[in-house]
Amino acid sequence: MSTPDLQAAAEKLRLARQIEANRLQALRRAVQSGNPHAAKRLKLFRLTGFAYPNPDRRASCLRHLNRAKVELAELEACTSDPDLLLIAYVQGRIQLYQQLGDLARG
Repeated sequence: MSTPDLQAAAEKLRLARQIEANRLQALRRAVQSGNPHAAKRLKLFRLTGFAYPNPDRRASCLRHLNRAKVELAELEACTSDPDLLLIAYVQGRIQLYQQLGDLARG
């Protein structure tokens, strides 16, 4: 992936993380206002964490890289008909997270 493409991918991840952070803030406000469903959703969010790595933090990129490698191993271990498009997508994520991790700061 070229540098402009990598920068564009990092910017998309930043935007996605910002949207996710805004949703988390709204969820916290809903919990404070007494919404019982929001409390369950907040608990689930805390268990799963952010779906996108912080492209500016090496640890975040490497954590998501390791998750993607586990996903890939599970997909490749399927004895039934493996989804080749999904495997290619996960391989692309692995490559992206590795490159972002190489460029990110501590």
